[in-house]
Amino acid sequence: MPKGSASINRYLPEVLRTHMFKCWFATVGLLLVYNSSFAQEFGSSAFKKAFNEAYEFVESDAFNKAEPILESLHRSDTLNANVNHLLGICYLR
Repeated sequence: MPKGSASINRYLPEVLRTHMFKCWFATVGLLLVYNSSFAQEFGSSAFKKAFNEAYEFVESDAFNKAEPILESLHRSDTLNANVNHLLGICYLR
């Protein structure tokens, strides 16, 4: 085995580790940017304002006023547990 080949074998894994780290870092960064772009739509102030209005209607037993607001919120975010809960209360009353 030539003298130079041993040093190349020791260097090669370090190069691969550096490349893998850069790829991993870039992938995680892109995923964070991608996910945060969707989170902004559902965290809007209009959504919160409408939810708070519907919540007040439910608290005051005005279910018929809260139901259309909650159905609209449900169409924009079907996985929101708070909206689903209040909408379920409206449907049961």
